[in-house]
Amino acid sequence: MNLRAHFLLPCFALTSFTANAQDNDSSHFRLQPTFGFGAGMFAFYGDIGNNHDGSNPMATRLGYELRVGTPLTDWLDVSLFALHGAVGANERSLERNLNFRSRITTGGFQFTYNFKHLLPATRVVEPYIGIGIESVEFLSKTDLYDAQGRMYHYWSDGTIRDLDENASDAANAVMLQRDYEFESDVRELDLDGFGKYTERTFAMPLSLGFRTLIGKGWDLKLGATWHFTFSDLIDGVTDESVEGRVGDSRNDRFLYTSFTLSKTIDLDRKKRISDKNPLSSEEMDMLVLNDDED
Repeated sequence: MNLRAHFLLPCFALTSFTANAQDNDSSHFRLQPTFGFGAGMFAFYGDIGNNHDGSNPMATRLGYELRVGTPLTDWLDVSLFALHGAVGANERSLERNLNFRSRITTGGFQFTYNFKHLLPATRVVEPYIGIGIESVEFLSKTDLYDAQGRMYHYWSDGTIRDLDENASDAANAVMLQRDYEFESDVRELDLDGFGKYTERTFAMPLSLGFRTLIGKGWDLKLGATWHFTFSDLIDGVTDESVEGRVGDSRNDRFLYTSFTLSKTIDLDRKKRISDKNPLSSEEMDMLVLNDDED
């Protein structure tokens, strides 16, 4: 399932949901769709690279987000989102040397509480928290060979060579440099005997951040979302792994920190003005235009 499918399928649910809400409570429901695009960084927390060194370029990777939502009340919004990017980790030590990169695509919905009824009307910045459910699709690969197809062997002196340190002809070993091309599919390697496991899971996104109102329906959000997955196989290592690859029993999770620029379109604005001001169509258009300019 690609990014488009992850985003479009939930859109039908939101359309139906908002239509029903409008029918059931037409006097209070306001159709104010918000469309947003964001960019941010992923950080992975799992069984590989558990030191999470922030200076390591493998620790964070770029991601993108599309989001569409609508308010349910003044203080509660519902939104659909699709997120695409990559997570990865690198672990280098005397005990073991593991690495992976996984392409991540998610799609789901989220409820967001904005504290509006507790904040002054003149606010410029408002905090928010959110919770939801999502589908996560991943494709994980690892870097085991250089560009010439020579397998990496990690020696106790910290070097990488084309022969095992204990090989009979180790004196002829050539030093290698990792190319960071992740050519080997983790599931296909089946190093731990997990077989053809499903590269898809569900997750619970928990968000925290704040929104800055820019004006004319635009706002900028700065936030962080923890994605708690229901799988421990994103990095291909679990507590059931073998031969020095053993991890812990916790499910994999990742953090996404981002900036999101959003535009809210008030489709009911002209109707609300018309209800309060029984003017002609031409006068109404001029009133809305002047209000926009103000």
